[in-house]
Amino acid sequence: MRNKNLLGRFASAALTTAALLAAPAVVRADPVFDTPAKVITIPANGDQDAITCTFYADVMVRISGTDTPAPDDAVLLQHPAAFACAAKPSGGVELPTEGFDLSGRKGIFLIFEASDPTGASGLIIFDARTGRKLFADGESSITLAEDIQGTLRLRYIRAINASCSLLADRDGCWAALLASGQIPRGVFAGPPAKETCAAAYRSAASSTVPDDDPSMISYAVTLTLDRAGHASVQAAGPVGCDPMP
Repeated sequence: MRNKNLLGRFASAALTTAALLAAPAVVRADPVFDTPAKVITIPANGDQDAITCTFYADVMVRISGTDTPAPDDAVLLQHPAAFACAAKPSGGVELPTEGFDLSGRKGIFLIFEASDPTGASGLIIFDARTGRKLFADGESSITLAEDIQGTLRLRYIRAINASCSLLADRDGCWAALLASGQIPRGVFAGPPAKETCAAAYRSAASSTVPDDDPSMISYAVTLTLDRAGHASVQAAGPVGCDPMP
């Protein structure tokens, strides 16, 4: 099995790889996304990575390498009723999603999240009808997806890997994040309290994380995205501060 570049910050909801060869599997229930008609998973075999095909009434999403931290680019196929999954389909649209896995669909929106829990976060949204990329952002976990008359509303946690430490240099690091645009201006009253960062650093998996270890900044956002790709992102809730994993 070939090596792959490690991408992704938090694990997306990976589709099951327990199904037998070419046998349909019932997808797990997920209150956030639309339920697929079926999911077929072909397990890894020798040099062949696992392949997962997710079928909806009108489209199918095929991804190889779903047993690895960095799946290959997805292929979107329209009207896939007779497609068997094993072979890469002809006439499909290749989506630039290497390192991402399909989290789910909501209306016409296909939502992918970075699949490797050790890398940088990521979120990409495509139009299921055309394969056109509509939106991309860094994120850690989706908490809500709603289709409101053809407009997607998505709530998730935006995660930023800073190059400085809010614990070691609270004001200077915050100013640098504002200057770089990583933190939007005029949204937050200021950086999190030093005590908040200190508690997070002390409760990290390694209790010996130094104060100057770069911070991972996180905050909740709500995305509103229409079918034309017009997006509005609003920050909500306090800013989180943790050491880099």
